[in-house]
Amino acid sequence: AETYARSGTPVILFNRYVDAPNVSAVCADNLAGGRLVADTLLDSGHQRLAYIAGTQDTSTSRDRERGFVERLAERGCELISRAQADYTYESGYAATTQLLAIDPRPDAIFCANDIMAIGAIDAIREQGLRVPDDISVIGFDDIPMAAWGAYQLTTVRQEVDAMIDKTIG
Repeated sequence: AETYARSGTPVILFNRYVDAPNVSAVCADNLAGGRLVADTLLDSGHQRLAYIAGTQDTSTSRDRERGFVERLAERGCELISRAQADYTYESGYAATTQLLAIDPRPDAIFCANDIMAIGAIDAIREQGLRVPDDISVIGFDDIPMAAWGAYQLTTVRQEVDAMIDKTIG
């Protein structure tokens, strides 16, 4: 993106941003989304919260985590654990397996996207635990699979159509 911007080519990033001159971005409010998740979990009585991050170099994962952790701190709570993943089902599954080995294990997990959250749900179920009775899981994006009966994932909806209109408008 920076190379194109330096050459004078207009650059607009969709759902990501970089700190570079002459590069525009259209993004969801990921900080607010992270804060919303923290409030939702704390208001539901959860106390042992964990986060599964997406790819390290993405603004979306960083901002979602920052909003989540900041709101937890504002409300007198802290993250008990964090696992690194890469936005894939497999990495969400593996990260959840790591988190479940912690004693005491988390009672809620916020995943940086829905695909990892679906992997998290499957990992939890394979351990003989129930979602949300034993562990709550929240994702981010509101992909169609989130509504599937097998998952019924709680998720933060991104207004993708509005973001697309803003990007091309």
